[in-house]
Amino acid sequence: MGRVTYSDFKYWYENNGELQEIFSYKDTLKNYSRLPLHTVDKSIDAIVKRSFEFFSNSFSGNQGLIEAFFMIILLVIKKAMETPDAMKVVCVGGDIQWLSAYIDGILKEMHPDSECIFSNTAYDRIDGCSLKVVSLLSGGSLPEKDGSTVVAVKEHEEALIDCYTTYDFGMVDVITDYREGAVPEYKLPERSSKAKRNIRTVAAMTPHNRAFNNSELVKDIGLVPYLLYKEEGCKVYLVGLDKNVDYPAKEFVSGTEMVELESYDLDSKKKWIEEMGHSIDCLMLFGTYDDNIHISKIYREINPYGVIYLALDANSYWINNIPRFEKKYDEFYENCDVISTATETLQKFIAVKWKMDIDVVRCGYYPVGIDTVTVPDYDSKKNEIVTVGRIGSKEKRNDILLEAFAKIAGEFPDWTLKLVGPVAEDFNEYIDDFFDRNPELKERVIFTGEVTDKKRLHEEFLASKIFALTSDSEGFPNVIPEAKSAGLALALTNIDVAKEAAGYGLSGEVVPTGDALSLAEVLRKLCSDQDSLKEKCKRSFEDYQDKYDYKKIAHELYSVLNSVDKKVCTNGPLISVIMPVKNNEKFFPKAVQSILDQDYSNWELIIVEGMSTDKTGVMADDYSKADDRISVIHADEWIYESLNIGISKAKGEYITFLNSDDLLMPDALITAANYLKCFGTDMFLFAVNSTECDENQNILTQDADKVIEFSKEPFVLEGDAECRGAWERIMRAGLLNNQLNVYKKSVIKDVRFRNDIFGADYFFNLQVLPKVRSFAYYPKCLYRFNSYVNVSGMNASVGKYYTYSHGMYNDFYLKSVELFATYGVLDENALSMFRQIRIANFTGELVSYTYDSCKLSLEEKLKEMFAYTNDLRDMLIMEGRFEDIEELALKISYKIISESSEKVEKLVNIKKGVETLFIDNDPDIEAIHRLTFDYYNPAHIGVSRLKKLV
Repeated sequence: MGRVTYSDFKYWYENNGELQEIFSYKDTLKNYSRLPLHTVDKSIDAIVKRSFEFFSNSFSGNQGLIEAFFMIILLVIKKAMETPDAMKVVCVGGDIQWLSAYIDGILKEMHPDSECIFSNTAYDRIDGCSLKVVSLLSGGSLPEKDGSTVVAVKEHEEALIDCYTTYDFGMVDVITDYREGAVPEYKLPERSSKAKRNIRTVAAMTPHNRAFNNSELVKDIGLVPYLLYKEEGCKVYLVGLDKNVDYPAKEFVSGTEMVELESYDLDSKKKWIEEMGHSIDCLMLFGTYDDNIHISKIYREINPYGVIYLALDANSYWINNIPRFEKKYDEFYENCDVISTATETLQKFIAVKWKMDIDVVRCGYYPVGIDTVTVPDYDSKKNEIVTVGRIGSKEKRNDILLEAFAKIAGEFPDWTLKLVGPVAEDFNEYIDDFFDRNPELKERVIFTGEVTDKKRLHEEFLASKIFALTSDSEGFPNVIPEAKSAGLALALTNIDVAKEAAGYGLSGEVVPTGDALSLAEVLRKLCSDQDSLKEKCKRSFEDYQDKYDYKKIAHELYSVLNSVDKKVCTNGPLISVIMPVKNNEKFFPKAVQSILDQDYSNWELIIVEGMSTDKTGVMADDYSKADDRISVIHADEWIYESLNIGISKAKGEYITFLNSDDLLMPDALITAANYLKCFGTDMFLFAVNSTECDENQNILTQDADKVIEFSKEPFVLEGDAECRGAWERIMRAGLLNNQLNVYKKSVIKDVRFRNDIFGADYFFNLQVLPKVRSFAYYPKCLYRFNSYVNVSGMNASVGKYYTYSHGMYNDFYLKSVELFATYGVLDENALSMFRQIRIANFTGELVSYTYDSCKLSLEEKLKEMFAYTNDLRDMLIMEGRFEDIEELALKISYKIISESSEKVEKLVNIKKGVETLFIDNDPDIEAIHRLTFDYYNPAHIGVSRLKKLV
């Protein structure tokens, strides 16, 4: 009869003296378990022991059943540990229905979305099931294999079942087809290095309910912010020094502003953040502590567009102690823009365990107290092994190092061991015993005591060849990068950082924790081969230069922080919205309301009211009285001069425009403010949803999806070269077809809208383009441009004929070509785009001859249409558009001819030719020939039809 045994965080199945490991509690810490081991009661070990007690009480006197159901729980937990995702378990069999609720509770401790459900029969196929717990105690058979793992309890029998492992517990067996699963893969996303902001002020705050201690000023919590000051020019606050404490390390971080708080409780920290948070571009937090969680929330409220950087400051054991799925922790991590850990190993561990993107920001070495780091001279080094730290502290396991050295000391009589650091009082008894056992080593094992002088400490490293660290558990020991900066080979126990720091064997060796024999063997290997040792020392220094130089680390972190996208911004720049309006009492209130409903509040609305004859003017004044952000200017001007007036009166850093019958989407201004506060660009672009509406602004048609297809990805462009290189792309996406963008006032204050053409917005943007040094674009329709179907008095420029439109569009074409040529970005692609734009505009010109507003005579309409087509003939041929524009001109000609009773005198051939094309079943070839080659048809419209007929 077998049983389950427990030893050193390992669980074993023991039978007839043979041990089979079920799982190791310590190993699972590094096997991507998502169990939040934040309290003793919720550790894996506690869950398992609690389960044993539960079954002991449930099956009192029946040890076999106790052991069997306990084994089932172990296998359930082992299966759940294989994945960072939720798991579904099914309990099958009426006599274990009670067990489903118990397993469900365990699973939810491991992952809140996991579950265990009950099923009467094993033959039910349950979607998503990864494990079935089956009872065969009352009969039945094993379920057919369907991809899920099976754990079953049944009465004992000697025969074994193929493909199943059997655990014998006397009267009952537990059988399973469980096989060890692979560690899940997680591909870390590539982070853009493109700068999206300019961080200039940084604050690092003590994470504890105490002030900084002296040593912390020269660790990552003090040195990283200091280097952002020294190397990147940031203003840096170190928040949480004690005014009653002497800090010798202050000299090493001088230049930062060291903030002394009255006390170090949460209220004092909150007070400082509330006073200063709005001016802090980046808040640096260290560790998942309650104070940091509270401070991050306050900072985000005060400065929603700031960056929160969190250094987790944890190893795999501590990570498992964090209750990742509790709401406050989940919100905290979501609130942080950049979260880092010190090693690639832990980065991947967290990425899989938490499914969270993690950056690597290694602990490095910066030469405080010495001039600079120079290439170590191996030949000047002594045959010396050194360790540095709190000698004798429990987790450092210096006893392992001493015992290992004692084992090899006789083989290497010219080698010494040096232990640098303060010695724990309770370790002296062990030291005395060690020297009693090894009296010959008293002169070769040196305890230096604490060394506070940084220069002398670095000299201790430079003098040695091997650095040893024998800790059972560590985060990222700061002494490792300092040892590498002095060119020491490493002998490390297998803490999280060990293999990576040792260059995976290139610059050191890694041994199991607590194993003096293995450490002795590694020291023997290093000491016996000087050539190999020299190479490892060389590689160690090169690794320092590549990965552990704090200046390089801080610079890379600064780049990451500057590349962070902005979170929601609520107190960004003042944005002036200019709205011209006249005689629009029906839709004008809706346009104003779309401003009042904005998620963003830092705006002003300037209404330029055109001396309306309806209630519009009165309504505008009422809005101004009700909200001091709204002002009204009464001026009887056309739309574009009204915009010029609004620009001259605007107080905002940025300006945008809203037509009085259009709408801004609720997130329009907050989206713009986010980008503008983040990147400070001269112009913010967004997509416009062009709609057709009925008399109540109900949408009949819209092109939102089509518009976004032109440019699906957001972008930020900076500098003349980058901006001008993107002019074609921006124009091709239709982002400059109107004035519905957000402009920096300083860029457009001297640019005026023409007031003599309806397309002045396009011309305005052509003038603005050379002045814009930076663009931002967000691919969302933030503006609704309304045109109306059968609504009188609306569509001031839509569905209208303008006598000057042909000349205006020609001018736009020529000005566009001239602009691109002037700034050296004109190529065939750009020319083709301008031709296509011109042709698209020309189709609108042709259609405009059908509008009621076109008061030209029939003969004047035909004459212009045929003459203007000839203006563009070469362009149409180059773009392969002649035939379809020719066909459009013929159709529109027939429409206006058929709808008119006017006679023509000079264009008789054109009129007769068009009529025979569309009326006669057997067209008059001669009439079409005369149409095609008539004096008033220089483009030879109709030639394509003629060729087909002939």
